Amino acid sequence: MKYRNVLFIDNHRWAQFHFRGKVMASLLAAGYDVTAAAPDSSYIADDNSVPGVKQVSLGLDRTSTGIVSNVKTFLEIFKIIRQRENCLVFLFTIKPILWGALACCLLHREYVAFFAGVTDMIRQDSCKGKFFCWVLHWLLRGAKEVIVLNEEDCLLLKRKKVASEKQLFVLRGGEGVDLEKYRPEKIFDRHGSGFIFILIARLLWSKGIKEYINAAEKIKKKYPKCSFLLCGEFDTFHPDAVPESYIRTAELQGIIEYRGRINDVIAQLKEIDCFVLPSYYNEGMNRSLMEALALGKIIITTDHKGCREMVKNGENGILIPVQDSEALYLAMERVLMMSGREREKMEYNSRQLAEDIFDVNYVIQHYHSLLEH
Repeated sequence: MKYRNVLFIDNHRWAQFHFRGKVMASLLAAGYDVTAAAPDSSYIADDNSVPGVKQVSLGLDRTSTGIVSNVKTFLEIFKIIRQRENCLVFLFTIKPILWGALACCLLHREYVAFFAGVTDMIRQDSCKGKFFCWVLHWLLRGAKEVIVLNEEDCLLLKRKKVASEKQLFVLRGGEGVDLEKYRPEKIFDRHGSGFIFILIARLLWSKGIKEYINAAEKIKKKYPKCSFLLCGEFDTFHPDAVPESYIRTAELQGIIEYRGRINDVIAQLKEIDCFVLPSYYNEGMNRSLMEALALGKIIITTDHKGCREMVKNGENGILIPVQDSEALYLAMERVLMMSGREREKMEYNSRQLAEDIFDVNYVIQHYHSLLEH
């Protein structure tokens, strides 16, 4: 065994286990000592931690740009890494990547940088953006691998010289989904009457919240028995946050049913007929879409990176342009007008696509290969 210890550093504890819990469990079973370092998320009701994984609390503020806050984050990460010998460190999201890569360079530890999405700073052609890319390039020179989740992000990091072609690896199925846990169930076919759409996302404008509500309002006038669920947290500190008043107004008007943050995603998705995500957010590979795919749901989403990969247009769902409420309305109506047999075929194709590309076991194999070589 080349390494004895595996360390995951991320900016959110719940997401860390939700996205990579199956990977961690497989590493434990293979005899590795696994540690997960991230800020506390005990305020979230559902505990999805993995028994046997050591948890280390990290005082990281993902939105802070203050010098004192960032120096404290670096020192914490440095201390966590220094305490672990014979270790491969996996760094997720931009702050852990920046400070974790610096700490690993100083401590001569091997590390993998994992870009679940590429920060907008890298896209900027300003002096600030170019300097940021230069710093990242310098920090990532020693990375064992730089992982991205889609081809666009891979090409961007190459073009900006953040990482070399030799370092970059595209996880084509994203971080994968547990196909045993997420299994479809046959539900009553509503034939357009009482049909249920859902959008699950952080409540940011760039997730297509406005487009969803506008299209829903138009559909409700023509098909009043249709339901439009909206699930997700308000992110009041994000510059792109949707005001709570906007959601509450749509709810009072009877356009949507807002269910807040949901703990049991599987139970919620089994209740619905069609998953909608009109995102133009800087996606890596959208997790909710993958889960809907595995549960055999018809998908309407945008022809946008991290979303288009989950749809074979016309086969398991419909792709629409970004920021186009009218196109979303027409796609919803198209799904409503399908026969039960047509929808059943789309649902079957969604599950097949999940099995072909998005199985978490493919991801697990890659982690093990990194640790073995």
